[in-house]
Amino acid sequence: MRKALRPLIALASFGLIGCGDSKSTDGTPTVESGDRLDWSRTAALTHADSCQAAQDALRAAATTQMELELDRNKRCFLQEGGCYRWLEDTPGGNDGGQPAPSDDGSPDEYSETNTQVEGVDEADFVKTTGERIYALFGQDFVALDSWPAKDTSELARVRLHGWPNNFYLAGDKAVVLSWVSFYDFLSPEDKADYEQGLRDWDYRLWQGGTLVTVIDLATATPTITSEHMIGGSLVDSRRIDDKVYLAQNDYIWIDGLQYWPEGGLTFESPQAEIDAAYDTLLAKNRAVIDALPLDWWLPRRYDLSNGTLNLDDPGVPLVDCTNVLVPNVYAGQSLLSVVTYDLTQDTFDASTISGEWGTIYASKNALYVASTNWGWYWWWEDQAADRPPITTHIHKFTLGSDGIARYAASGNVLGYAFSQFAFDENDGRLRVATTDGFGWWNQGETLTESRVTVLAQDGAELVTEGLVDGLGKGETIQSVRFMGDLGYVVTFQQVDPLYVIDLKNPAAPRVAGELKIPGFSSYIHPLDAGHLLTIGRDANDQGQIGGMKLEIFDVRDPSAPKSVKTAVLGDSWNTWSDAQWDHKAFTYFPARGLLGIPVSGWDTDNESYWHYQSELFVFKVSLNDIEQIGAVSHMGLLEDLGVNTECRQWYGWNDAYIRRAVFIEDYVYSVSNVGVVVHDTRDFAAGPVADVLAIEPQDFSGGAYYDPCASEVDAGTPR
Repeated sequence: MRKALRPLIALASFGLIGCGDSKSTDGTPTVESGDRLDWSRTAALTHADSCQAAQDALRAAATTQMELELDRNKRCFLQEGGCYRWLEDTPGGNDGGQPAPSDDGSPDEYSETNTQVEGVDEADFVKTTGERIYALFGQDFVALDSWPAKDTSELARVRLHGWPNNFYLAGDKAVVLSWVSFYDFLSPEDKADYEQGLRDWDYRLWQGGTLVTVIDLATATPTITSEHMIGGSLVDSRRIDDKVYLAQNDYIWIDGLQYWPEGGLTFESPQAEIDAAYDTLLAKNRAVIDALPLDWWLPRRYDLSNGTLNLDDPGVPLVDCTNVLVPNVYAGQSLLSVVTYDLTQDTFDASTISGEWGTIYASKNALYVASTNWGWYWWWEDQAADRPPITTHIHKFTLGSDGIARYAASGNVLGYAFSQFAFDENDGRLRVATTDGFGWWNQGETLTESRVTVLAQDGAELVTEGLVDGLGKGETIQSVRFMGDLGYVVTFQQVDPLYVIDLKNPAAPRVAGELKIPGFSSYIHPLDAGHLLTIGRDANDQGQIGGMKLEIFDVRDPSAPKSVKTAVLGDSWNTWSDAQWDHKAFTYFPARGLLGIPVSGWDTDNESYWHYQSELFVFKVSLNDIEQIGAVSHMGLLEDLGVNTECRQWYGWNDAYIRRAVFIEDYVYSVSNVGVVVHDTRDFAAGPVADVLAIEPQDFSGGAYYDPCASEVDAGTPR
């Protein structure tokens, strides 16, 4: 198992363990109450009732973080052997018919972004309307004419600021989400001045944010109609109709805080001297935090109506004081903003939670944010009685008639949720699949086990209505899928138990059936109401991981699930797919019964040894069979760039790395970092019917900082 460093400390020096509220010498509340770190308490958020209350809450969170850091560092001086030791790491359709082929007119059927919830769109870097494919290549938003397939070609491109990550299509508009900094908006002349040392570097230049760019697609030449930058980094997003919801994390960095005393303090210094030095630091740091005004804390938004941004632009607060939400336990000093962007009005609404929140799930009616107390585990002594349980806090934001996300209720469940698929809302209730008993909390004491908890809203609380536990003892959840009244949970250590959970009675969920086979599934996709198509890993009876595995399960009888068909690719970790961890790379097209997934691997039998390959694998899938019908490589696009592909096959994992499949009628459009190649799925042997090199030669980096092909390519040839 991988190892990780963690501090070995207890909580005594600043009194962070204990009961009851404490106050500092000046009478202000401190975090000395153990309740502030007690994640077993019922989760809750409270609206700040004034600007002063919001300011106090934000200062308190930063003070807590500062005191915890000081406490950890102080213990470096008070314990033998230094601050760290090694410990084990902790986690983190049916067949349809076969319509008569036609390449004329507009296509009737095409694939869409693979999303978790119907009607809740998820951003991706490629999307299609059938007649058009839109994709991000480098800094460009590129529009392709994709029908007829043989005439696929580039129509237009728009150069964007920063680093575009993904986008939404909404009618005749695209909403692109990019990571940017103030530096990205400098003029070429100003950038040159900084790089040549003619100006002093300003740390604010690298202040990051999410750029929301709206592009009008109604005309032949797409144009940018609005740009807004929101401070911080994007955690996740969703789109429902004309509303885009962003979960934005704004990391708080406070300049001027000190965490190590100045002077000659050593590990051998007397404790009284160490105590005095840290008391002095504590007072100084509190003074720095208390001097910061409210405007400094609040996340900000910047309107780029003229396409520019500069350090003198103060922006506007993303939220007002009363939209600051304070958790009842310490959750970090960062800020998590739940932002509603109205695409038709070009307006923003937001609520900001003090703390760090990770997993986002959205239904048609609500958005949930969840976080687990991994971040605070090192503050407890290595005594079983002091170790907190692994707990996940969940906050619900309802989407009202105006579509704005507003805080509604909170709850908590035991254990951690591995991804967005661990959550599902049905009939107003939230079902959550978690694993607990993992990590240093329970080393050698108890086994892991998993559970499904049903939460119902009661006023401002999400209360437990039903629970089924004891799943996969000694194992951890690898994948989950909820489908109506049934849930499917896969755990793994040596074998793959697929549990079928009956949720018809939310007050008494139960295990309806179970199937154990070697390996595990990391993503579950519904083929129809009674069949699942999964991707994961094969394994032997001892749990040794093998090749990548596709598998069909028949779950029509919940009490007796069974494996119908498997297809194993490769025989070890040498073969993998993005679809194992990114469901948007798993493209199932029910209209044709086709599946496209990117597959990468190292061919150790090749004469050149460790020959790298990246291909799109296309499969014909029925309810009882999986047949590979084609494989597509983009090495030909590299040749169009003048690249020595024989050399590049050794190191070119990022060059022609295939990432997505798009299906339009009977054609598959494979999308890599450099372009698009089109094949007729009825005749792969005929080769490509069209291809588009979508990256400009001058933008091609060669896929690595070190270019192994440099000596094998003419100096004047782009690489």
